[in-house]
Amino acid sequence: RRFPERVGEIPGRSYAPEPPRGERPRLLVALDTSLSMSRAELDEVARHLAVLAPLSQLTIAECDTQVTRVYPFQGALDDVLGRGGTDLRPIFDAGLLRRLRPDGIVYFTDGQGPLPGAAPGVPVLWVLTRPEEFACPFGALAVLQRKVEAPRPAPRRR
Repeated sequence: RRFPERVGEIPGRSYAPEPPRGERPRLLVALDTSLSMSRAELDEVARHLAVLAPLSQLTIAECDTQVTRVYPFQGALDDVLGRGGTDLRPIFDAGLLRRLRPDGIVYFTDGQGPLPGAAPGVPVLWVLTRPEEFACPFGALAVLQRKVEAPRPAPRRR
């Protein structure tokens, strides 16, 4: 062998401890419910959350200029409150984060509104519902891809 001190190593593998059995990560899902978020965008967010729900404990926090409701995700986003202006800062309130103790924050927004100045101390994923410019002060950035259904071909006649 070229490197006898590395016997037993498996290339390309790393160890990451799994969380205790039955314990899923707690995610705070911040949902921008301002009027600039369309019903179609909220429906698309709900579809993505339904996929994520079996893997983690999702707590929804609806926010436009203030946090209007906080509740566990039940599979749909039927009736959201707010529908006013946009302020992205209230979700990062220290009291709210201390009470909910999330392992991470996923913020679904169109990205239009005042941003917080400092990171909250937990990982943040900003998910933009529209591919627009966004000056992300911290965290990671993703753009929500909408599912576009292909047109169905017309049935052939015999």
